[in-house]
Amino acid sequence: MLIQATEKDISAVTGIYDRIFLDDEKLKMCNWAKGKYPSEDVARDGLLRGELYLFYEDGQMKGSVILNGAQPDDYDKTFWKYPAAHADVLVVHTLCIDPLFEGKGAGGRLLRDIETFGRVLGKKVIRFDTYYENAPARKMYLTAGYREAGTSYIYVYKDYRLLRTFEKKL
Repeated sequence: MLIQATEKDISAVTGIYDRIFLDDEKLKMCNWAKGKYPSEDVARDGLLRGELYLFYEDGQMKGSVILNGAQPDDYDKTFWKYPAAHADVLVVHTLCIDPLFEGKGAGGRLLRDIETFGRVLGKKVIRFDTYYENAPARKMYLTAGYREAGTSYIYVYKDYRLLRTFEKKL
């Protein structure tokens, strides 16, 4: 279940980020950078914009995500199979599952909740990107029915990174 975050949730969200940062192998795959992205500032910005959500199951927070319509400018260079006006697209940012719950299907269930959220908002397409080398995430997205739109150099962290883009028609 997705729940909109509140100020009191910031430390729990950053706790998930911190647990992810403890795994050097995971960091190589996801290309996140401690102190840069994601950080408390990223979570707080999402909170202030009303875009930070928590993923709960069985009374436990298992992950978090930022949801909005903000597509990076470089998405304009991507071949999207499902064209949509910007207002019709839900964009997923900073999706993460607490390492304590990885490998148990929580990521796939979070994606289903995001899709339900998008439908309720009247969105027609979900789009997002992930680091090119993040094989576990790629497998999860493909298994959940997302289409890999391609690879693109997208500007993040004040640099261009090779990322895979994904989409799903709602």
